[in-house]
Amino acid sequence: MVLNKYRSKVQKYLERVTKPLAKTGVTPNQLTIVGLIISIGGAGLFAMGLQRIAALILLLGSIVDALDGTLARLTGKTSRFGAFLDSTCDRISDGAILFGIAYGGFVNWKIAFISLIGAYLVSYERCRAELAGSGRFAVGIAE
Repeated sequence: MVLNKYRSKVQKYLERVTKPLAKTGVTPNQLTIVGLIISIGGAGLFAMGLQRIAALILLLGSIVDALDGTLARLTGKTSRFGAFLDSTCDRISDGAILFGIAYGGFVNWKIAFISLIGAYLVSYERCRAELAGSGRFAVGIAE
């Protein structure tokens, strides 16, 4: 809900960045993996206590994560596998980031664990609702 009202404006910017990228031959799935690697790097920086740098790296990872879907749509390479890979990498990123934040001592382990359950539960419930025929949901803090 937070970003849905800005989605069309944000999408225009993402398309501007993605169009030149589409000409390089980079695939959406490659971008997904790059986004995962960046997020894991950010998580590692959190674990080392470098929260400011980690936050900047995670911002970069979030941008790359937004570009993969845009690239898939622009190049006609959307696929079920790509959507599955993106969702799986997002969940791995969630876990890595929360682990890094907890390991770095920024939050208590219990809080990180509860947050991880919440993050996974939102994804699970969205999937179950879509499978039950309730349509496609834009769910989450950023949507």
